[in-house]
Amino acid sequence: MIHAVILDKEDNFPFWKGLSCSGIDITLLSDMSNIPCCDTVILSEELNSRPIEENYAELRQLQGFKSVPAAAVTYDHSSDRQDELLEIGFDDVLRLPLCDKLIARRIEGLAAMLPYTLSSDSFSFESLIDIRDDGKSGAFSVQSDDLSTIYRFIIRILQRLGTSAQVLLLKLACDSECLQDKANQIMQILANDVRLCLRRGDIASVCGKDQIVVLLIGADDDGGHLVANRIVSSFYSECDDDSFTLEYDIHEIKT
Repeated sequence: MIHAVILDKEDNFPFWKGLSCSGIDITLLSDMSNIPCCDTVILSEELNSRPIEENYAELRQLQGFKSVPAAAVTYDHSSDRQDELLEIGFDDVLRLPLCDKLIARRIEGLAAMLPYTLSSDSFSFESLIDIRDDGKSGAFSVQSDDLSTIYRFIIRILQRLGTSAQVLLLKLACDSECLQDKANQIMQILANDVRLCLRRGDIASVCGKDQIVVLLIGADDDGGHLVANRIVSSFYSECDDDSFTLEYDIHEIKT
């Protein structure tokens, strides 16, 4: 199942809701404040009053969306406008109106693209074979920018193996602004607790200044809460400042 996020003004939602696109799950949004993890993004020129260039730039600044394939939606059929939209950085341009089948094919083509960033690194089998596991115990830590790509890969693995997984969000809160300088130190304590409380097959990523996202591979709901409570207990046993509190939320990864 392909997950596509379409960003457009609400007046245009009936058109998108009327699409017949088998195998494509569409999420419609009228703002960019809370875009879920997805395979591709469709961004309309009519989303809001801002130029699409500004909306595209904001999209690429969002965590996890630096290289997600994206298409622009326009009602301007001039070739000059197509060139302008591609120059902005879009991977494709959808000139509406289009039939359902053609829109579906374009979305499928976008989702099949490999996200990439320019790199001077070259590949060789020898260099790949030489890579070794770091041997560290606990969870595998990744950069937040890489989390969405890994998340999509995990979904494919779960579908193939028929197993389950949970996503755990840990959030650190402080009830005193004057203690914000100490927050980094407390986050280090939490990050270490997360690493040590998890298995080597789990994945953890620090997101922002006060959140850690954990992917618990092969865990059910009971197992996920068991791990979360173990992390919370470990954290409070080491954090000696009552101004900081740790909360969590957990959901099954849907495939």
